[in-house]
Formats: sequence, C-alpha cells, structure tokens
Amino acid sequence: MAHTTITSPLPGVEAHPGKGHYGVYDHGAHVFAWQPNAKQPVLWMSAASLFADGEPLRGGVPVIFAGSNTLTHINDASFWLVKGYFDLSVKDTLKTWGMLALSCSIIGLVTVLALSLVF
Repeated sequence: MAHTTITSPLPGVEAHPGKGHYGVYDHGAHVFAWQPNAKQPVLWMSAASLFADGEPLRGGVPVIFAGSNTLTHINDASFWLVKGYFDLSVKDTLKTWGMLALSCSIIGLVTVLALSLVF
C-alpha cells in the first residue's frame, strides 16, 4: 500500500487505502487519524491541537504492539520492579509476571484481530 510521508506539523506517514484513511506521527508513534473504508472518521486530532518537535503529544492513540512483551526476561525493567515490590524470588517472578505478560499479549493480539474483522 502506498503512503505519503508528511512533515507538518510533525514527521510521519499518511495513507488512503481504498476509501479509508490513516495517519501516524513518527514522534511518539501516535495514530492521529483513522477512518475505515466509506465510514465516518473514528479517530482524529483537533485543529486546535498544538504540536512541537520534542514536546509530548496530547491526544491521539499511542501505537502499542500486541505481543511485544510476550515472554518476559530478566532484562525487562518491569520484571525487576514487580520482583522488588512484591519481594519475590526470580523464579516466582518469572512464573507470575511472565504469565501476566504472556496473557496480556495474547488478549491484545486476539482483540486486535477481532477488531480488524469489524473495521
């Protein structure tokens, strides 16, 4: 699918597949526009929104990749936070936090796949 590189107000990409539209800013990987084929826009940014390179975005949806943390390991910062807060052993943290991360990844993936069938 062809896309257009944009530079204003921030760098990113924009595409018009079929009768739909989407746009993603590189800065913070935020979706700023989404319109399914021949339907009303589902997500858009207000014309009054202020954008500046190097400043946080207020609005849009951060891009989250379902499954990116499927199997936690010991160099995952969250792993050590959970271990410390709950005073768990490494083995117990792998069992609990690892299972939670795996469950969240599977649920996220199933949700995205289900939504792709609807939209």
